[in-house]
Amino acid sequence: ARGGGARTAMATLVCADVPKGVSVTLDHHQFDVDGELVGRGAWTGVRNLPPGAHFCATTPTSKGASTSWQSCFPTGFFFYVEGGVEGECHVVEWCAETESLVECVDDDRRRELEQRSRSDLDYLSRMLRYDPAWQDAWRGVSAHITAETIRRVSPVGSRIGVEGEPDDPSLASTPHERMLEEQLRRGGREEGAGATTSRSRDARCFYLDLPQLGGRGSPSARKFLEKSGLTGSALTALHLDKSPVLEDLLERELGGNHDELLGEMQFAFVCFLLCYSLTGFNQWKRLLVLALGSERSMLETRPEFAVELLRALRNQLELALREAEAAALVDEVLGEEKHFLASGIRGFLLSVAEAEVVPVAVEEEAARLAALVRSRLGVAGLEVEDDEDAPV
Repeated sequence: ARGGGARTAMATLVCADVPKGVSVTLDHHQFDVDGELVGRGAWTGVRNLPPGAHFCATTPTSKGASTSWQSCFPTGFFFYVEGGVEGECHVVEWCAETESLVECVDDDRRRELEQRSRSDLDYLSRMLRYDPAWQDAWRGVSAHITAETIRRVSPVGSRIGVEGEPDDPSLASTPHERMLEEQLRRGGREEGAGATTSRSRDARCFYLDLPQLGGRGSPSARKFLEKSGLTGSALTALHLDKSPVLEDLLERELGGNHDELLGEMQFAFVCFLLCYSLTGFNQWKRLLVLALGSERSMLETRPEFAVELLRALRNQLELALREAEAAALVDEVLGEEKHFLASGIRGFLLSVAEAEVVPVAVEEEAARLAALVRSRLGVAGLEVEDDEDAPV
């Protein structure tokens, strides 16, 4: 590096053969592929990508670009820019069969496209330049997603879309979730009798199996209870403070690395927000319920985790509520689910108010989140201060 400082290397995403009539979402910025975007010729990708996790989704928006019901929904993939290699390039190409971008596996073609992205001026002129103004908001919802998170959670084929949504209707627990599931099924029936069984297991994300203690409990919850041997009052205490469950999950699955859990929470939320993934929404919700219900971990053993989780959640809601279409989606789905956010945050704030010692950073982040949820989602009764007259 010259001038006494290291220069951060930017990366390029090459997108070959994308037809006109396709809507593209890169991180949280959406645009349509047409002649006006790139002038003459086809759009060829995005340059000047900063280091970190990125997400690219496509949706055919014209009849000429789309032939299947699945294409009504976005299909996307995560990729990670290391930033330490000059000329770093990620190459994908349009697949007519799946109507989405897929990794370019032909070595010769990949090398040709990489070379064109570096030296062909016409090819470069048809690339979109990543706007630095997009970065702060995107980093707020993706900072904990690492290359390892993407490798661990992404589907076998990397493509995230409706193909990866489970056919099990029991996973749709609220009216809006059931509505989304019915839309997927109805689209399949219109496509043909066999279409409802066409969702591929290869397209399913590898989310952590989170212990669920309510009702009959999940298999992972039953395993945890058998392993811990908790009974009686200790089992009752577990429902009041899920810290033992959280700590066991972190140690058993992630080697104690809570940043990876935050990364999965952000991964799941992006899948929900940008690909309308019901599975992503459920994983995001369950992670939040577990974390916000783990008082000892959040306030004593892992306060830095608490700060980052509360900040990440606030950033997610702020980004989602910023744009009209995303805000409508959040309003619709979270309208039915306000109770999970409200009760989770309210319960955590009550723990903060009653605790003898609370890290200042945790209290400040909790207050910021409460203010946002109260003002933007209309949820009342979210105060950090202890109120003896408040309902319990």
